Amino acid sequence: MKKIANDSLKFTLYHEVLDNGLNVLIVEKPNFQKVSGYFTTNFGSIDNKFELNNEIYDTPLGIAHFLEHIVFHTDDESDASIEFEKLSAEVNAFTSKTETTYYFNTLENVDECINLLLDFVQTPYFSNKIVESERKIIEQEINMISDNVDEQLNSGLLNLLFKDSPIKNEIGGTVETIKEITPELLNLCYETFYHPSNMHLIIIGGVDHKRVLKLIKKNQQNKVFKEISKPKVIYPEEIEQAYISKSVEEKLVSIPKINIGLKLNLEEDIDDLTRLKRNLGINFLFNYFYQYQGVFYNELDKLNLVNDSFQYAVNTKKLGPYVDFNIDINEVELFEEKFINSLLSINNTKIDTNKFNILKKKYYASIIKGLNEYYLLKEMSEVYLKTGIKPFKYIQLIKDVKIKDLNESKKYIKKENISVNTFLMKNE
Repeated sequence: MKKIANDSLKFTLYHEVLDNGLNVLIVEKPNFQKVSGYFTTNFGSIDNKFELNNEIYDTPLGIAHFLEHIVFHTDDESDASIEFEKLSAEVNAFTSKTETTYYFNTLENVDECINLLLDFVQTPYFSNKIVESERKIIEQEINMISDNVDEQLNSGLLNLLFKDSPIKNEIGGTVETIKEITPELLNLCYETFYHPSNMHLIIIGGVDHKRVLKLIKKNQQNKVFKEISKPKVIYPEEIEQAYISKSVEEKLVSIPKINIGLKLNLEEDIDDLTRLKRNLGINFLFNYFYQYQGVFYNELDKLNLVNDSFQYAVNTKKLGPYVDFNIDINEVELFEEKFINSLLSINNTKIDTNKFNILKKKYYASIIKGLNEYYLLKEMSEVYLKTGIKPFKYIQLIKDVKIKDLNESKKYIKKENISVNTFLMKNE
């Protein structure tokens, strides 16, 4: 088992690939009371079209999320959550654009929880009764999301920014597409993407890595998995510029809402280290200008054009990197004008060394503090798994970010890559 440790940060990561291809990562944190386990497959909402054994399958949108629901069932009458409840543990799952993760949190019965997590995910139960039951539940979820104006606003923005990229599609699919999902299609996707070689297990907490690894190996050694060729996921080509520049709708909202998106045309044919450095530069650039007390945040604040609802997010993942900014504000037209002007002026704005150094110190401090947060430990473990970049190297990269990295990121800001989605108040 490979050991990656740093005594000063009190962080030790162990990694081993089992004979069946499953990647096991164990983060030993002796001071942690809670133990968390994350079992992840590289199968998300954007992976619904793939080639397998020279045959192309174009499965319905939402099938990865549908499968997440089905996997919990152990038979027609019960599911894994009941068994976790008996162990005094919390269990849940989520599907993202690129992955599906099943996880537990517990203060006791750690061994039993690990075994149960592995067993219920690796022994799916597909029946017409369960599929029809979950279809109704998922339809309700989809309707709830479609009734949420903030979800509508964000979904609308993605459909303005992207023409063909599956990143714009709802993770859960639509009421129409989930009607096409059958037990046979679910089983096809399960056998294709849930093989141990396409999955990883992360255990975080005050555990003994040797004992935990032995437990996991014992669990896996007698299980037989159907051998299957590695699928080739098929993604459509995407245009460079924003697909549609603007949309304005009237909605039943108490205050107008505006969502501004910037499509990022990022280079993909680069090595992992270069990609990670580039993504850090992009994050730092927008933090410098738009985080609370940032340069342009302060300018907008002087004009009373920011409030507590203002937020932004940088997404640098594959098939649809973008930045989105949103706010609830009455002066939507003025905000749109001033904000886009500020965004486009970044290219000609010099970055102040002192302000940049303060930003970097704050960011570095938040990462160090985050080493006591499960989500960040999981994230850094996955960065290591996917890129080979050790957590301590990742932290060092943050310290090494320079103003020139931010200046290099300015090239991604282009007027033709901006879309604006606005919801105005509807007169009843």
